[in-house]
Amino acid sequence: MSSRDTSRLVVELMRRGATLLSESCPTCGGVMLRYRGVTFCPRCSGFTSVEEVESTLVAPGDLLENLEKVLYEGLRDDLRSLRGAKGHEERGALLRSLKEELEVLEIVLRLKELRSKSEG
Repeated sequence: MSSRDTSRLVVELMRRGATLLSESCPTCGGVMLRYRGVTFCPRCSGFTSVEEVESTLVAPGDLLENLEKVLYEGLRDDLRSLRGAKGHEERGALLRSLKEELEVLEIVLRLKELRSKSEG
């Protein structure tokens, strides 16, 4: 990508809320951006469009939000299944699944709390 194309990409990302950072890229010496919670060099990243950046970059907070949502959906599904479980083995498997989902959910909620404390 040419330096003109990189400049256009940087400008468009900044219009959409990216932050231009004071440090330069350790690889190429170019500018560094923070967008959606992710820091990257627009030149070294190989991105050619804003759409590509937005579809590729997932902020850590977004990952936690998505994981939390999936876990709640799994808990809800397992609870429904538990109500209709017929035998001890089926109930046991569902309870183990619920326990594992709750343990991971607890970790996710702790990480979100730590993140919000560090940002605040």
